[in-house]
Amino acid sequence: MRFATLAVLGLCAIAPAVGGAQSTDALSIAAGTHARLSGPTKSKGYLTVVAVDPDSLRFRVEGQSDSRALSWQAIDEMDVSGGMHTNVAGGAEKGFVGGFLLGAVSRL
Repeated sequence: MRFATLAVLGLCAIAPAVGGAQSTDALSIAAGTHARLSGPTKSKGYLTVVAVDPDSLRFRVEGQSDSRALSWQAIDEMDVSGGMHTNVAGGAEKGFVGGFLLGAVSRL
């Protein structure tokens, strides 16, 4: 009985780690998208994409009015914001199922 409870708790702890980072085609990034770059800029804040060309990215750093361009070769990594997403229903569903399973196992 104790093993079953630990197994259910272990599965509940692993479930959120299933999702991962997704790859995005650089040329499909729309103007106005928020992003962070890793490379020579070492930007701590967000950038706003102004334009995307096959050879470079034109962006504006948050809080500044002028835009800059950077070649794609100079960018090590780019985190693109997908917008704000809520997960209320998914969280409630996981909590209900986890609680149900834990309650069912503890009654055995």
